[in-house]
Amino acid sequence: MAAAVEHLSESVTLTPDGAMTRLNLAAALTSRGDDAEVVDQYRRVIQLLSDSLAPVSGLAWVLATFADDAVRNPAESVRAADGETYRTLEILAAAHAAVEDYDKAVNACERVTKLSQE
Repeated sequence: MAAAVEHLSESVTLTPDGAMTRLNLAAALTSRGDDAEVVDQYRRVIQLLSDSLAPVSGLAWVLATFADDAVRNPAESVRAADGETYRTLEILAAAHAAVEDYDKAVNACERVTKLSQE
């Protein structure tokens, strides 16, 4: 993973507006556990791809689940993940659980179940 991060970081340096490269870098950083930098990368991709769900869901997941309290921001994750897709509902459930709002977390899980039955 270190080599992938190194190559993707170099590519981002060469093409700073390369949204997909940044998105891949964010995914690699997430796998490696690089909290603060991954948030920065997802935020930049969201600026570049404002209509794309991938960076929003990636950021929301990181904000809901990372262990580092300096990075973790479940309230922001809830705002980012609010939607009606499997992935956004999964993130929404994790974000609500992270702020100990278990009723809303269960509700999000139930909405996933309902989507799967449609």
